[in-house]
Amino acid sequence: MDVRDYELDCEQIVNNANYLHYLEHTRHIFCRKVGFPFIEMHKSGIDAVVRKLEMEYFTPLTSGDSFISCLNLERKGPRFIFFQEIYKCSPNFTGPDSLLLIPQKGYGDKDNSDKGEPAKTVVNEVGSDIEETKSDFSSNLGEPVVKAVVTIVALKDGKLSKGDEIAEAFEKFLS
Repeated sequence: MDVRDYELDCEQIVNNANYLHYLEHTRHIFCRKVGFPFIEMHKSGIDAVVRKLEMEYFTPLTSGDSFISCLNLERKGPRFIFFQEIYKCSPNFTGPDSLLLIPQKGYGDKDNSDKGEPAKTVVNEVGSDIEETKSDFSSNLGEPVVKAVVTIVALKDGKLSKGDEIAEAFEKFLS
C-alpha cells in the first residue's frame, strides 16, 4: 500500500489515526479473501466488532512511502485476536504491491519449512486467491512502523456469540 498525501498531518507524517484505517483495511481484505467479507457477515446477522486495540508506534510513514501490512490470528473463546504489523518497504523490496503476509497455523514452529522459517500465505489485495509460499519477504521489508494487537468479538443478531461462524471461515489461519 502507499501513503496518500491527505493522510499526513502538519508535521508531514501520517496522522496516527490513519494507522487504524490501514489495520482495518488489512482485516477487511483478509476476510474477503477467506470468503467471508464484512458485508456478507452483516447480511447473515453477524457483526465483527473491535473489543480492544493496543498499538505501538516505532517510526512514522511520510509522503510517498510504501508499506506492507501483516497479520496473524488466534482465537481465545469468543475472541479473535489479530496480531498486526506494518513495515515500511525498503528500497530493495521485491515483493508484489499491496500484499499481506499471514503466517499460517503453527507460526513460529521451526519445523514449518526446511529453512526454519514459518510458511507464509501471501494475499495480494488485487488478486482473487490466497496463495501459499515459502518466500521470506520479511528479509526485504524495511523498518517496523506499527505493531498492534486487535481483539474482535462477534455479535449475532445484536448479541455476543461464540464466533463459530467466523472461526469456520478463519480455520486455516487460526493458531
